[in-house]
Amino acid sequence: MLKGITSRKERNNHLCIRFIHAALSITLLALAIRLYRLGAECLWIDEGYSIRVAKEFASTPHFEFVRPLYHIFLALWMRLGQSEFMLRFPSAIFGAAAVLVLCYAGKQIVGVRASLLAGLLMAISPLYVNHSQEVRMYALTSMLTLLAMYFFISFMLQPRARYLITCILFDLLSIATFPLSALLIVVQDLVLLLYVRGVTARRWLSAQICLLISTAPMLLHTLTASLDMSPEKSPQLSFARILDLLGEFTLFARGPSGSMTARAFDMYVFGTVALVAYGSWQVWNVKREQARYVLLLLWLILPLFVTVFLAQVAHTQCLSRYVLYAAPAYLLLIGLSIDSLPSHRLKYLAMAFVLVMPTLKLVRYYERTDRPEWRQAVAFLERHVEKGDIIAVYRPGNGNLFAYYYRRTIPWKEVGYPKLQKQTPWTDQRIARILGDLPSRYRKVWLVMSQCDPRAPGEIARYVSRHYHLLGKRSFTQIKVIWFDTQRRS
Repeated sequence: MLKGITSRKERNNHLCIRFIHAALSITLLALAIRLYRLGAECLWIDEGYSIRVAKEFASTPHFEFVRPLYHIFLALWMRLGQSEFMLRFPSAIFGAAAVLVLCYAGKQIVGVRASLLAGLLMAISPLYVNHSQEVRMYALTSMLTLLAMYFFISFMLQPRARYLITCILFDLLSIATFPLSALLIVVQDLVLLLYVRGVTARRWLSAQICLLISTAPMLLHTLTASLDMSPEKSPQLSFARILDLLGEFTLFARGPSGSMTARAFDMYVFGTVALVAYGSWQVWNVKREQARYVLLLLWLILPLFVTVFLAQVAHTQCLSRYVLYAAPAYLLLIGLSIDSLPSHRLKYLAMAFVLVMPTLKLVRYYERTDRPEWRQAVAFLERHVEKGDIIAVYRPGNGNLFAYYYRRTIPWKEVGYPKLQKQTPWTDQRIARILGDLPSRYRKVWLVMSQCDPRAPGEIARYVSRHYHLLGKRSFTQIKVIWFDTQRRS
């Protein structure tokens, strides 16, 4: 009998070691993928915003109510270096760490095989790789929310005070990083309400009240800022858009409508949704498995639908990065569904189906060159601008990027509207307001335009041609530069 117990322990230890090795191998793969070409592309407009806020905090420390944690961390990190690689390096580490936490959190919910498959999907997901190669808070949010869910599950299995305190701490940190992640707390509350009673529920409720009091100012400030961001509501969102969001969790982007890429994307989404539906049906028939399925379903559906609803009233877009913290639930559902298939052959076929397409999209992700090429554009301007000229950078936010790359002393100014605006016609009056008093004060204006309304460069160039002497144009990836003599046409 003792020999049997010993052999079982040895077998369990062996399986545990194998899981650790597999999880670490997937994590190292994720890290290698995220470090590859980390500093190759130029910064883009949202990264410029993060850098500006971090610099403001470093120069005059203050508390920012919207997403303070990441910007405070970035302000401290920037003391070590400010190259594109150094600025993005923490996100790569956070993204790889999120893969490891998913493997361990998923092990408690869906088992070893399903959790490792979910971790592998996250490791090669172009969406996760993209946000792990940005100077933004999304990779940190993924790591913190997964840690919060890991300790929440641990608290559900063993209601100890240390698990409760750690879960609440990571909930607080995740909200301080990305306030919309507060929806995960609602998920946790619903699961506790459904499956836990007595002292454990009362302890959880007390901790939640403290968490709500501490985060209420951040949440209210975020809601106010979102409502003030744009004067328009989002376009009406359809069920097809929700399916697209599910596909973007593993494939990043659908591609142009009607293209081969879009058809492959739709086929993949249909296949994975059908797979999850089959796995959900299988799990639902096993009563003891229903609790973990309910947790995963709430983790996925609640953030997804609430974010879609909020987009209708508070913002102009519903983007996959806003629900990135819900994507692990979908990946775990895919892993659970594959693990529930009746034969090894079907499991291998399903694994090949769900892994091949993201891998191909990941290769395409590294081949793309669609971010604004600020290095080349700024180098061109630095070679050609002269004393008495001015550089005008169109579209608020682009000035942060220009300031990062620009080294000369020739003056420059950001022009345009400080907030997002309704789509309005490009009239002479509108363009005159954008240019302001620049032509009357300087000999030559160099106008830089990037990530703006596609009509803007052409309309502004035509306006300049009619009223001034247009001297030249130059195009770079996602950037247009025109320069003109400010002497008016007679």
